[in-house]
Amino acid sequence: MSIQTAMQARFFRWIDKHVPKVTQHTLTLHNVYVFPSRLGLAYLLVACLVWVLGTNYQNNLILAFVFLMISVFIVSILHTFLNLNRISVRYTGASPVFVGDTVEINFELAADKNHYGIKARWQDESRWSSVDVVAEESSVYVRKAAISVPMQAKKRGWVKPKRLLLESYFPHGLIRCWTWLNWDVHILVYPKPVEVPEPESIVIAQAGTDNHPVSGGEDFSGLRNYQSGDSLKKVAWKIYAKGKGLYTKEFDQQVSKELWIDFDSIVAPNLELKLSGVAYWIMRYHQQGVDYGLKLANQAFQPDSGDEHMHRLLTAIATFDYS
Repeated sequence: MSIQTAMQARFFRWIDKHVPKVTQHTLTLHNVYVFPSRLGLAYLLVACLVWVLGTNYQNNLILAFVFLMISVFIVSILHTFLNLNRISVRYTGASPVFVGDTVEINFELAADKNHYGIKARWQDESRWSSVDVVAEESSVYVRKAAISVPMQAKKRGWVKPKRLLLESYFPHGLIRCWTWLNWDVHILVYPKPVEVPEPESIVIAQAGTDNHPVSGGEDFSGLRNYQSGDSLKKVAWKIYAKGKGLYTKEFDQQVSKELWIDFDSIVAPNLELKLSGVAYWIMRYHQQGVDYGLKLANQAFQPDSGDEHMHRLLTAIATFDYS
């Protein structure tokens, strides 16, 4: 472990100890940190060089310019801190996604004055989101803004995001003001659908009104040429008497058909791929608009259709054998 990694791990342990896991944070002096940015460090270096130049030549005008530069730097510290101070950050939800997709985790920022140039990203992510918290109308005293911070969904189940980084360089870019926030939230991630052979899932249940004919019923369906071994009771004797040949009557029955996705019948080399196969056929049947059920170990979800049914089944396989 490098020194930088060790120091970072120690810093995050300190953060976890002082920043509780909640669903709403308020940024204050106790959880907001301030440090010169790279531009600010370069600015200070230039100020030092100018101060050395003014001292060597005993030029009061150059020294006054240095004092002006230092004053701007000090004022920037105050303004950058105030730009992040007293903002309330509240978790507002996230929609379930599949493994490999990007989940947008939503927050609402509220404050009693305008704040600009606020950026946010998750600890292990490189993608930033930015927002300004400003009033839409001059009569509004509470400013609110919504921000969605993307996170890559890497595994199924209830996933807990890591720490959220909020930072701002406003107004001059000389100072970096930031905070790390812990969240007591969990994001549901479904298994990624992967096409596998269709499971042996068709079950003939009972007579009904659906149009799924099954031979051997009581409803006449047509004639076919007589074959050796056919029952003489089904021979169309009237047609034979008219000299039109020997035919056999066929009968069928309209029965209902239930589609069941049996987890045990999914052919896949491991648990995750089997769950991905189940997810694929859930989505496939949902798109076809048919009723379908799921047999998952000792659980059975009766056939149904619709968005709610689809999400209930996807949730079941997302959390299956999850620890």
